[in-house]
Amino acid sequence: MYDGVFGPKWEDFRRTLTRHFADYPILPAKLPRNQDAMEALVRDGIVVLPSYLEPTTVTKLKEALTIPALALQAGMLKDVPEQSVDRHVAHGMCRLYDIDVIFKDACAFFKEDPVILDLVQAYSSNQAHHCRMAVELRTASDGMDGYTSINNYMPHFDSLYREVKVFGFLEDVTVDNAPMVYWTGTHKDAEWRWIPDYLRFNGLERQNADRNFSQYRVNEFERTRNDFNRVTCTGPAGTVVIADTRGLHRGSMLAKGHRLQIFSQYRMIDVCEYS
Repeated sequence: MYDGVFGPKWEDFRRTLTRHFADYPILPAKLPRNQDAMEALVRDGIVVLPSYLEPTTVTKLKEALTIPALALQAGMLKDVPEQSVDRHVAHGMCRLYDIDVIFKDACAFFKEDPVILDLVQAYSSNQAHHCRMAVELRTASDGMDGYTSINNYMPHFDSLYREVKVFGFLEDVTVDNAPMVYWTGTHKDAEWRWIPDYLRFNGLERQNADRNFSQYRVNEFERTRNDFNRVTCTGPAGTVVIADTRGLHRGSMLAKGHRLQIFSQYRMIDVCEYS
């Protein structure tokens, strides 16, 4: 047990995190069809909806986003704001953000889908704020580019606060297509993760770019934790994954082909007040 004060601002950290969960209690889903999915999301921190998107919807998204994603990967995408581009060719990842604005006709519906929104808002105490939406292309890696690779391929938390990402597969994703790996149950407030959460709360885990203290070596984690399950997020095109990325997760190396997906990020409306 961590009794008393562990370090500077320890009591502030525990008080703030406790207040976060008290201020944003998880609510029941409103739609009857979402009851089982909501139960899984609360219990596991993640729920997979296989083939949720209609084939016509997937086709429309691919037609709008494939060429821009390939152009971004090739360094040839023009007339896009710099802040919308996240390009790391060395390890095979390119993201184009703000697609719900740039390609509004094709993409806006994804953040307005009533079933997805019902789950996101219930999990976020009806206080979810849509932050950004992106298309992500994973291709063959030419190597590693340090910090970005560490952050993606080592188990990590995106936040010490509750937040939700919604992923939509635009192509089939198998174990060879760089699926996300998630450890169920790790989204909950528990003593085992207080140290990395505390370091993030104080901004210390970012001081050394090649050693993010929010990350756990996967072998060590799986050796010491036998009460969580590893989920590899695979599925056919149209599958939707909703995850609390406060939970422990990582990316995978691409073994074959490529992977094209979209995702939206949601945070509590005033979560920045806690940061």
